[in-house]
Parts: sequence; C-alpha cells; structure tokens
Amino acid sequence: MYRIVIVYCFIFCVMGFAQNRTQPATQAQELGKVSWYRDFDQAIALSQKQNKPIFVLFQEVPGCLTCRNYGKGVLSSPVIIKTIETHFIPLAIFNNKPGKDNAILKRYGEPSWNNPVVRIVDAKGENLIRRIAGDYSKSRVAQEMLGVLEKQQKVVSSDLRNLASGLRY
Repeated sequence: MYRIVIVYCFIFCVMGFAQNRTQPATQAQELGKVSWYRDFDQAIALSQKQNKPIFVLFQEVPGCLTCRNYGKGVLSSPVIIKTIETHFIPLAIFNNKPGKDNAILKRYGEPSWNNPVVRIVDAKGENLIRRIAGDYSKSRVAQEMLGVLEKQQKVVSSDLRNLASGLRY
C-alpha cells in the first residue's frame, strides 16, 4: 500500500510539473515549437535553481501575421529550439492578455498588442541584452543567445555559431 501511495504522489508531481509548460503539439503557432513556461515567478525560481538565464518572449497570441511567422520561422528552428530549451528557461508572456502577463509587460515597459519582442534576463529579472524588436531573423536571436552563453563560458554548438553568422538552417 505504501508503494502505491508513493507512486501516485510521484505521478501527481510529475503531471503537475508538466502542466506548467506549453505543449508544442497543441500550442498556438505564434509560440513555435518551444515548450514555454507561462509564469514569471516560476521562471525566476527555476533560473535561480538551475543557474540559467531566462529567454522571455513577449508575443501576441492569437497574433498577427508577423507573430505567426515568427513562431513558424524563428521559434520552429531546430537550432533555436534546442538552444532555448537546453541553456535557458523559456518564458512566454502574452502581450494581449490581462492579469499576470500584463503586470510583466508593465514591469519591462512593453506595449500591449505588439509584434514579437525577446528579452534575455538573469535570475533577478535584469536584462542581459538589449531587447530584440523589429528584427525577426533567426540569426539575430542566435547572435544574442550566443553572446549570453559565451559570457557565461558555456559550451555552444557549432550550429548556433553558424546560425549567428548568417548561415541558413
């Protein structure tokens, strides 16, 4: 009986944790194929625990053509996905929703109903890069991620370096 209780507790904990992230197979196309956290406080706690920066996507969901294309292009690139999910805490903030998301928009001075914006922040929520806005290319995102990871002296894939230098993937 004791083992059954332990197994159920384990399954409940795992399922509860899994529900804190989006599921690429069923999420809006604006989010691409990255599995995102949706709670800022949780992302901060994970960043502190795992010693990883937070990759924050401010995105309109449902969104305009630019937002959908960003999801289908940049956020569906295998190199981008692997780098975000391996070296960062991925956090999506919807810029067209009230509540917690709107509070985070205000914290960073981001407008509502805007095109995609990316920030990379540390475990205190402080910017590590200048915000990425208006440049919707894979290479720009790769360049910024590469810069952060190199400053942290992390091992970086040659695919990320190539993408950052403008090679197509």
